[in-house]
Amino acid sequence: MKAKVDTEARTFTLSAGEWTGTYPISQYEQWVRFYQGQQQRFAPYAQSYQPAVDALANIDAEIRALRSA
Repeated sequence: MKAKVDTEARTFTLSAGEWTGTYPISQYEQWVRFYQGQQQRFAPYAQSYQPAVDALANIDAEIRALRSA
């Protein structure tokens, strides 16, 4: 999974293969909690959610900088 921030639109996009989802940066923490929660709820499949957790972690600093600007 990949994550990308659009600073002009103040959104971030998650993508994996054919699937993409674009969300306002105000929902960033909600999606982090969602994917981390999925790892906990479905522990045997936690590795399935790790790419999303990693992709979101990779844009964390950029999201925080955008919010503080």
